[in-house]
Amino acid sequence: MSSSKFMVAAALAICGWAGQNTDAAYVPITGTGFNVDVIVGAGENAGSAGRFTNEGQALYVTGTHGSSGSGIPAGGTLTSIHDGTPFALQSDVGNNAIVVNEGGSPGKFAMFTFDAALRQSYTKLSMLGVGAGGVGNFSLVIYFTDGSNTSTGDPNYEGNGHYARGAFDGQTWSDWFNNSGNKANAHQASALGRGRVDEGGSVSGDNSDGGVRLQQIDLDLSAYSGKLVQSIEFESTGGGGQNRTVLAITGTVVPEPAALGSIVLLGLGTLARR
Repeated sequence: MSSSKFMVAAALAICGWAGQNTDAAYVPITGTGFNVDVIVGAGENAGSAGRFTNEGQALYVTGTHGSSGSGIPAGGTLTSIHDGTPFALQSDVGNNAIVVNEGGSPGKFAMFTFDAALRQSYTKLSMLGVGAGGVGNFSLVIYFTDGSNTSTGDPNYEGNGHYARGAFDGQTWSDWFNNSGNKANAHQASALGRGRVDEGGSVSGDNSDGGVRLQQIDLDLSAYSGKLVQSIEFESTGGGGQNRTVLAITGTVVPEPAALGSIVLLGLGTLARR
């Protein structure tokens, strides 16, 4: 076979492989903006660990001293029973949740900024979270590196210096405990325990009557193809004592076979001219 025919055959073979290699890639999103500690670790003193604001209770890692029931698995990784989306939780020591509320700290707004290496184009962002203290209604605005965002365009709506709610307004977390709606929309197959963390050095675990059901919300970013995500601003939208809590975010990227095929053809064409 001549070298030119070999180049064409190789290019077609590689492009065919690229066209089939379209499985979504999951990217655990890390960044800055986690503002509350809501998970008690196995080595933490429960009396000094974090908790949900206005709740006096928290999630806990399996094996936490004094706990009963099933907690979050050691290592902090959960996989969706709906679509296989993996979620990597933050360390149980220190702030491990993005929380907004209107009944106290941390407040009505919170900004989460992606680490620089993860500011890329995503087809979908999936969030793992829960409402605590009642149903948690919230909104969010996604900001891109080119200066655009998903809001309605008003940069100072209601005079508070934040962008107006837009494409992703109207989000809801169900209450975290003993809620039939949670069971239908749960992220994980079995309930997690929760425990009081204001009673000294142990966790009084409880996963009875349905327990804690973490939930998953997917954000479709197909309308923003090619835009690089930089940050997300969360807003509490009503309800004084409820906590709107995001525990983890996973980005979904689908490889672009057409782009890969173009690169392969360009490279082989260069080799053929040598």
